[in-house]
Amino acid sequence: MVRGARDCRCRFVVYAVPPTALTRLQPRIAESAAFEPCPYKSVYLWFDRQITAERFWSHLWRPGRLNYDFYDLTKIRPALRGRPSIIASNIIFSHRAADMSDDAIVRATIAEIVEFAPRASQARVLHADVHHIPMAVACPYVRTESKRPLTRTAVPGAFLAGDWTRTQLPCSMEGAVRSGYLAAEAVLVETGAHPAIAIAPRPNDGPARWIGSMRGARASADCVSRS
Repeated sequence: MVRGARDCRCRFVVYAVPPTALTRLQPRIAESAAFEPCPYKSVYLWFDRQITAERFWSHLWRPGRLNYDFYDLTKIRPALRGRPSIIASNIIFSHRAADMSDDAIVRATIAEIVEFAPRASQARVLHADVHHIPMAVACPYVRTESKRPLTRTAVPGAFLAGDWTRTQLPCSMEGAVRSGYLAAEAVLVETGAHPAIAIAPRPNDGPARWIGSMRGARASADCVSRS
């Protein structure tokens, strides 16, 4: 029987929570402190007209910039087709905006939209929302990848799920979904079933494959040199 932080007894438990929450629920079950939250601020702006023909665009990095990726939801979601532009944008790793008011964030976001879509300077914003997300993903620092925990833990009957666990995918929505399937598989194995639920990630290609092959070659060279 698994005994959790709230003295809840059950045969199996899947902790599908952020690492900071896991520390409170089941201490020392994973190296939770190694995962620093990466905060996001998502900005939504309702304009009174269409301001661009594009579904998505991105800015290049520069000091002081807030937003990088922008989406016109009226060109993505079928239910919104034909309506005036509704622009969603993301301020990733948003420490630089931590002390800004929502109004200041909205003003800066509009200015950055105008850089790509000049028609926005003539449009009126009918409504604006700023969503504050304490942890969208874990910060991808050096060595963080090797600390991502497995689905099965050292505590009998306790399993982990979440995009920060070892899913063979980056911390992402896709990684979160795969972690859930991996946890379901692990629980079913404990009951005697052996299902194949989680779809294996496709092999890396392009630059990621080349970097992986270089890393493997370097590791082999290190082994040879040590021997």
